[in-house]
Amino acid sequence: MAEDTTEKNLDVLTTGMVVTDVITADLPRFADPSEMMFVPRGVEVHVGGHPANVAIDLAAVGVNPATIGVVAAVGEDVFGDFIEGTLTRHGIIPLLQRKPVGTSKNMILVLTGEDRRFHLDPGANMELEADHVIDALREHHPRVLCCRPGYSGIDLEMERVVRAAREVGTTVFLDICRPYAKPWDYIAPALPHVDIFHSNEGEAMGVTRTTTVDDALDALLDTGIGAVFITGGGSGARVRTRRWDLAQPGLAVDAIDPTGAGDAFCAGVVRTLLDRNELDCDVLGREGLARLLAYAQAMGAAAASAVGTTTGVTAERVRSLVEAQGERLVTETHSPE
Repeated sequence: MAEDTTEKNLDVLTTGMVVTDVITADLPRFADPSEMMFVPRGVEVHVGGHPANVAIDLAAVGVNPATIGVVAAVGEDVFGDFIEGTLTRHGIIPLLQRKPVGTSKNMILVLTGEDRRFHLDPGANMELEADHVIDALREHHPRVLCCRPGYSGIDLEMERVVRAAREVGTTVFLDICRPYAKPWDYIAPALPHVDIFHSNEGEAMGVTRTTTVDDALDALLDTGIGAVFITGGGSGARVRTRRWDLAQPGLAVDAIDPTGAGDAFCAGVVRTLLDRNELDCDVLGREGLARLLAYAQAMGAAAASAVGTTTGVTAERVRSLVEAQGERLVTETHSPE
């Protein structure tokens, strides 16, 4: 039985959108109209969405699941039961709102050698209440809040949510995605209260209305963010802080399904910071940041090695990737010109 964490501090609280992913990967092509095509790897159903993925990945690599909570909204349906049951089986604390609408579902098609194609129903995520998130922050005082807005009920109240996190001494880690039915600038008021930021290059330029990655990094740091992580899958990762600007090549792996790789990268960053008992990335120094990038990239690569957002993430697989390629990544880490 999981330890009772009521009235106790958590290591990590995650919030934002959770989904039930219906995935078919490694497709040679799409079916033609009216054609029935048999899929090579079958059709799998997994829990997805940044809050659930980060929580499950952290538990998989050794963070005590009884110190991890997920704040989200799901429907009063079998998919909501599936998400809650999955989190509970992992020992993670589900702090879910049940809503009289359908749980969010995402149909993901992955052509061999290409990135994912998402077909998303936002569902109950749009009903998540900011007060529910704030109440969880005030009750559990997490060390880190990992949040991904974009298609959730808290989107337009993100400033209030992250302010509440700061008030209880929580480090705010913001991961963004293309927003639903709103412009990128909805998130601007929250950025001055964010400590760590993650996105891909296109998302970083979108949220800052810039045309180059360097300009986007400058703009994000100018808001007061302490560390910005940019990932590009197999092309590698970059981190920019007040003191450091480091780029690292990617790992050489055979990717089967990249769904959830970015979330696994975020979990790798959080795991490293928790292990070092240091949530200020600048304090890690150049080598510390290079090793953090290598570990986080190994987490992302592990996620991409199997169908589903979290299936591929195991402590052994991540350790194996770090042992095989970590030193090369650290050695090849450099400051972009």
